[in-house]
Amino acid sequence: MKTLLLLAALCCASPSPDFTRSVLALSGAYSIEELSESELERFESLRRRPLPLNVLSAAALVRSGLLNAYQAASICDYRSRSGDILSLAEFALIDGIGAELADALAPFIDFRPSGDVARRPRIDGSARVGVGWKPSPSYEASLKAGLTLRRLEFFGSYRHRSLKNGFTFGAGYEGPRFSLCLGDYRLRLGQGLVAWSGFSMAGVSGPSSLNRNPAGLTLAHSYTSYLRGAAASYNFGRTEIGASWTIPAVARDPGSGVLYVSRLSERGQWAAKAYLDRLGVVAGLDGKRQFGECCLFGEAAYSCRGGKHAPALVGGVDWAPAYRKRFALALRYYGPGYDAPLSGALRSSTKTADELGASCSLTVSDLGVSADLSKALSASKSVGKLAASYNPVFSLPFGLELNPSLKASLSYRPYNTYKARADLRAELGLKRGPLQAH
Repeated sequence: MKTLLLLAALCCASPSPDFTRSVLALSGAYSIEELSESELERFESLRRRPLPLNVLSAAALVRSGLLNAYQAASICDYRSRSGDILSLAEFALIDGIGAELADALAPFIDFRPSGDVARRPRIDGSARVGVGWKPSPSYEASLKAGLTLRRLEFFGSYRHRSLKNGFTFGAGYEGPRFSLCLGDYRLRLGQGLVAWSGFSMAGVSGPSSLNRNPAGLTLAHSYTSYLRGAAASYNFGRTEIGASWTIPAVARDPGSGVLYVSRLSERGQWAAKAYLDRLGVVAGLDGKRQFGECCLFGEAAYSCRGGKHAPALVGGVDWAPAYRKRFALALRYYGPGYDAPLSGALRSSTKTADELGASCSLTVSDLGVSADLSKALSASKSVGKLAASYNPVFSLPFGLELNPSLKASLSYRPYNTYKARADLRAELGLKRGPLQAH
């Protein structure tokens, strides 16, 4: 009977979603940048070390935060009756799971047989420490250092495959003219076509997600740092130049460098940058120009890597006529062969390539509305999404603040079996001083 059920499920099983889509499905958020860093770290940790479903107890499954008590009990009961769970299709058949949840959990679980996992005592944890020093409060320069251990394991085997996965660290100097980073750092330039390290937007959550404000080179010692090596920048007047290099075989990419120069004027900012590695180069230009209440922004890039050549363009307008009133519109074109390993520009899919799209977002006081429409250039696949949110704050007696939150979205994918999907999410928050309840 079990074999027949497996065959039936495999015939109709759909492919598992990618990491980003799984995180959004499980968290209920509209975009990755909507989540806090601690939430992102938790999902990234689970992705690096998936849950062994055939080993963990019901209590351990609940502690993971991915399953409730009923689902965990159903899994344990199924294992006791039918043995190890062998596939995602079989997992979807368990009472309380279903195909949709199974697909969302796919990046965070594995089906290793129970005998393959050592049952030695193990204590897991994480730690983070950071220090900074300035000779005096008025002194403009400072020294910083930090260390983050992703997981400490005692009495167990250390399963990380690379130094990068084990911990992040960074030390640097930040002065009025010169900055130096050694270890882990972030590099966010322009609108993200050439270099935007760490988590980046996949979708539209507000006007700020369309008109990016790049932070440039910054020291990072957190779980979401993706570059490791050395980087430095120097500014003279309104011009800044910078360079970085990642360590081969340790960082995310096999050794790469980024060079950039930026110029700040009274009404705008301009920059040129280039990414280089053994496969080729990606070069780009970006700029912003202020005209009263309107800001024009854009970036153009061209990639020549691995024998492929392709352009990429993104640009738009950002209008803020009054306080808490803002409208932004952006258009984008990413060629089918565009290949930039550090790219993190605005997009509707997981890669900044093979896409033509338009996005807009409007905020008026506590109300926000956004829309995104995109089409794959190499296939007849279009995606449309409309989202709205309302987040007012009400003052109550005794210093209390009431914060109801309502979010709704409608997505349309004509190539899917279920073409339209609607989501509604409501939350209620209560705050008094440092105390919060949700």
